[in-house]
Amino acid sequence: MDMSKAYRSAVEEFLPKVPIVFDKFHIMQLINQTIDKIRRKQQQKADEEGYKALKGNRYLILTNYDNLGPEESNRLDKALESNIPLHIAYTMKEQLCLLWK
Repeated sequence: MDMSKAYRSAVEEFLPKVPIVFDKFHIMQLINQTIDKIRRKQQQKADEEGYKALKGNRYLILTNYDNLGPEESNRLDKALESNIPLHIAYTMKEQLCLLWK
């Protein structure tokens, strides 16, 4: 179901024994928001070289790896190589995507 507090409260009140399962879209939306925060923070902290590696790659970082073309995946790989925290977050996101496959 949707991650809205209203939906969750209604289910907990009227169907207390029913397990709640959130849908993929809303979970991935939350993950991407978190990754974007990490990207912005890392870009602010980066030196000039690291800043250039991340600059202009927001779309690539928020896109699933399977949906990227060869040139885009190469650019993403270079951006992630230069930033370990962002690389870890992105890898975790991709692993989470595997749950639905």
